[in-house]
Amino acid sequence: MKLITFTLYSALTIMMIGCAGSIKFTANRVEWNREYGLCLAAPAGTWNVTGNCFDRNWGAGIYANRISNSTFTGNTFRINGKDSSQLLEGPEESCHMLFQSCRGISVTGNTGAAGIDRVPRGEPSPDYAFWLKDIACSFITTNAFAHGYVKDMLADKGGNKTDLFINNVGSVFEINS
Repeated sequence: MKLITFTLYSALTIMMIGCAGSIKFTANRVEWNREYGLCLAAPAGTWNVTGNCFDRNWGAGIYANRISNSTFTGNTFRINGKDSSQLLEGPEESCHMLFQSCRGISVTGNTGAAGIDRVPRGEPSPDYAFWLKDIACSFITTNAFAHGYVKDMLADKGGNKTDLFINNVGSVFEINS
């Protein structure tokens, strides 16, 4: 087992590609990255991402692509996707959490809020709490995003198996919220 503990600030994104084994990513503050906060792509082992704060990353706070048998629990998110137009993928991926082609993941007990960046004063972000595509054998449930997104709780990009996104609550961000 590997234990990774970081406090990350400014232009740095954690990219874990090609790792093996079980990895804990716990109690970190991941903020102000010019890409994603935590970027996981297969083969990246089995992840337990718990109790972190993802704040003001240009892209998603968590980006997971082809990850299997991993948990994402009890994390907080603020103003992620704040400048996703600067990423290769473009502005349609403005979100707190992005999951693509994942199997056997559990995403539960996370919270988050949208907001307006203070320096420089910009537009509210993110557009979505979750961005999902081609997810199977997984649950995304009991997450709370009060004033957590600008457009909608979920950007469903298709290919997701039924009933994986249930019992989540949230509301649209308003300037005076």
